[in-house]
Amino acid sequence: MCAVTEVLTVGRDLDADAAFALHTACFGDTREWFDAFLDAAAGQQYLAAMHRGKLCGGAFLLDACLFVNRKEYKGKYAYALGVSPAYRGQGIARMLLDAAKELSSHFTLICAADEKLAKTYEKHGFDRYVGGTVQVGAARGVQMDTSAYKTPCTYADAVQCGGVFLGEKLFAFALEECGAALYTDGKSVIVKSAGGVYAAYGLPAAVERKAQMHVKKEIDTSSIHADLILEVE
Repeated sequence: MCAVTEVLTVGRDLDADAAFALHTACFGDTREWFDAFLDAAAGQQYLAAMHRGKLCGGAFLLDACLFVNRKEYKGKYAYALGVSPAYRGQGIARMLLDAAKELSSHFTLICAADEKLAKTYEKHGFDRYVGGTVQVGAARGVQMDTSAYKTPCTYADAVQCGGVFLGEKLFAFALEECGAALYTDGKSVIVKSAGGVYAAYGLPAAVERKAQMHVKKEIDTSSIHADLILEVE
């Protein structure tokens, strides 16, 4: 079997029906949610693995920025990487990961659903962890002291504090999905809701280690203990 990768644009040349069929087979989301996500991700890239004109695997490549020591690094967040059940075990996921790294400028991010996947990603160069990442919707019951975060802030305020960010539409979509609000104390930022902390930057490494990074050019990530990668699901 020989598959090839194509770079498509969400909202322009991505077949939404085919993409949804693959996505729901891999992740189980509803069409209503998927359409809302596509609307928020309009203009973003989709990396498609094609075999004889059929979509057999794919991943969204979302624009992401990393702010470290007042420097901005541009990269991609590989989201919802999946392979159709009928095509698994044929190297398609590896092909998608390699292509995602090639298409990124300074870094590529991915979130591992479990330890087995994390080890697989490590084998493909995703050997740098962003500690303390909390997946949106997966932090219920996690309690951290948020008493200092009294002031609601904007996306721009959060960027000034530093961290890893998606495009603003996707950022807002993720906040809405988890019912959370963005706060800052001027040095750190946090996303919180009644269910607990969902994502943050500048807090001690805690909670869960999920985001992995492949870096093309050296970036100092030692000060990033937690971040604002909001996994939109």
